[in-house]
Amino acid sequence: MLSAGWVIYALVTGGFVALACHALDALARSHRLPTRWVWAAGLGAMLLLGGRSLSVRGATPDLLALQPSGRTTSSAVRPTSGDLRERISLVLDAGRRALTAGMARA
Repeated sequence: MLSAGWVIYALVTGGFVALACHALDALARSHRLPTRWVWAAGLGAMLLLGGRSLSVRGATPDLLALQPSGRTTSSAVRPTSGDLRERISLVLDAGRRALTAGMARA
């Protein structure tokens, strides 16, 4: 579940990005340039800033740092052994466990 602080952060940064896009939109219109890319870039910036704040705060689990036994690694370094299928299997298993735990809480 997302925290109220993250939602407020996303709204405030989204507002600032929207204001910047509005200013760039007016500038682009005055020079007779297309404005849709200004808003598309603004939407991308909002998504990147919000997603980055989640990953910086550690709210998203590092699913690739799981070992085959299901335990997390002691360091922040991802394991170098194992093939792609094993890692995909670990990510899917961790996702299933998270989904089951979330459904049990509801």
